[in-house]
Amino acid sequence: NELDPNQQGFAQVLAFAMIIVVAIVMLLSHAVEKRAGRWQ
Repeated sequence: NELDPNQQGFAQVLAFAMIIVVAIVMLLSHAVEKRAGRWQ
């Protein structure tokens, strides 16, 4: 099952978007941990 160029490009964009989302979530969780530590 060969991918056409459009599907391949979409897959690359999707993979890149997933990496960006993971990085943002990690930064947010780190910031929340800092604030939570301050509250305790």
